[in-house]
Amino acid sequence: MIPSLLLATAALSVFPQAVEREDPARAVAQIEQALAAGPAPAAEALEKSGRVADPRVIKAVAAALREKDLGVRKAALLALRYNPDKSAVTELLRVKSDKSIIEDVDLGPVFYYALGQHADARALPFLIANLHVVRRRDKILAARVHALGRMRSNAAVQALIKLSRSGRKVGGIRDDISLALTALTGQEAKGRGGWSAWWNDNKGSFQVHKKEPPLPAKPARTWQRLWQVPEAGASKKPADQRKGKDKRNKGAKPSGSPPDAKGASGESKKTPPGGAP
Repeated sequence: MIPSLLLATAALSVFPQAVEREDPARAVAQIEQALAAGPAPAAEALEKSGRVADPRVIKAVAAALREKDLGVRKAALLALRYNPDKSAVTELLRVKSDKSIIEDVDLGPVFYYALGQHADARALPFLIANLHVVRRRDKILAARVHALGRMRSNAAVQALIKLSRSGRKVGGIRDDISLALTALTGQEAKGRGGWSAWWNDNKGSFQVHKKEPPLPAKPARTWQRLWQVPEAGASKKPADQRKGKDKRNKGAKPSGSPPDAKGASGESKKTPPGGAP
């Protein structure tokens, strides 16, 4: 029913290399000064210095989540996504009940991809709680599904299988669910009932491996695009001069913002390399 997979996916870089040679205290000062200066410099500073791997920097970045400007909050979420310090997950989970973030069509996907980037088991209970389809095309749920694909746990598989049985509404994210299950299991299912049948046959003995298994070529490419990381401070233009500035306010839209979710097999080709989800 489901063939063995022989093609290995290239090793994923969970995080970019931490910003080197930047003093954490200096990074904190730059972020705090920029937040006081306004949305554009704040987004620029978060993008440039927010990845310095230090709890003090994480605290400074997390403070930006309380700003009103959408672009600043998005830049803060992206900095928490790509900062390898473990306290980034702590700060992300602090806002897991903030509906202005998790239910926002722009911020919600960035938040869930940030949790997925860290692949930290602390996020699993939150990711699987009350997991259900709200609407047929749901960018936020697609990001949440992809994040679950990073959690090396049978509980993640069970949650995704249950979600796949949600009826017609699940059709809009069926490819996303399948991709996440392939990343977790190393298997590929065919047809609408493929994963359900596979789980019925294997749930008694299957165990998610600690390391991501080899994936077939097409899912491997898609999965890599989701979790590749952009170079720190790669934007050449000032934040307030970049294309795609947020239409809801005058703040900057940081590079690496989430693309429109088109399903696992149809990500936007305009997605910047490295995790623009």
